[in-house]
Amino acid sequence: MGKPLISICIPSYNRADLIEETIASALSQTYTHIEVIVNDNCSTDDSWTLLQQLAQKDQRLKVFQNESNLGAVRNWQRVMAHASGDYALILWSDDLIKPSFVEKTVSVFTDDVAFVMTGVEEFTDEGVYYSSNFGTEGKRTREAYYDEILFKNLSKLPVSPSCALFRTKELRENILDVIPNADQIDFNRTGAGPDILTFFLSSLKYPYIYILSEHLAQFRSHPSSITVMESRAAGLKLHYDWAKYFFVKNYLPAYRSKFKAISWVRYFRYKKIHKNMLMDMKSVRTDYLFLIRLFF
Repeated sequence: MGKPLISICIPSYNRADLIEETIASALSQTYTHIEVIVNDNCSTDDSWTLLQQLAQKDQRLKVFQNESNLGAVRNWQRVMAHASGDYALILWSDDLIKPSFVEKTVSVFTDDVAFVMTGVEEFTDEGVYYSSNFGTEGKRTREAYYDEILFKNLSKLPVSPSCALFRTKELRENILDVIPNADQIDFNRTGAGPDILTFFLSSLKYPYIYILSEHLAQFRSHPSSITVMESRAAGLKLHYDWAKYFFVKNYLPAYRSKFKAISWVRYFRYKKIHKNMLMDMKSVRTDYLFLIRLFF
């Protein structure tokens, strides 16, 4: 049996200044059985011209353009529709992966693992300013993953799927552009929320996730990145908490009382922006004992 094909999928919009470096990191993989797919979301800069030029230089690079701007998340869906690999990475157009990313993630992907996540570095033009490997390397039960990322997240597990390899079919199915909420949030616009849901929904069928400690993914911080936007607006925290609540409400009934308890903490911490979410949970019991155990 031959090596599995890996699809590196890059949704892009107005990234003429950064996209070439991102594509270069994808094409430079030590694992060579890859395809790199870029879907341009009707950019208004020189992105499309540049992409066409780059595609002429390497047949592994396939480029597509939408006739109109679909919004962020629907462009993720569109780029995934072009993927033909067994496994896939959705790589943001301002991020990078190191040359051994695919080789090392696919080598530990087993039938009982939902996805393989690597350590990350966050960087600017000045260099790397933060890195994390998320704790012990190896398999982690999905329950341990839920407990960590839904509540305290001391190991700072990421919300961006740019650091993880998934089965292509499941990644394609688990990108949602609409998340029901009482705050009229348009999740398709920023992608904050749907990104973390790709992890949650992909984990449902498998007992484990896998964490590689090596820093193989690099998240770029710049004025228009989600990382910087989140630091400026507590509102994006609400986006992520609606995504988490959607998952708990629909797939983790045993976690509802705990999630309501932590939502009260976030309600007071973030200027009561969680009030509508708590109203939606009014029939759920609050597990105050869980909060005591969590913080004391």
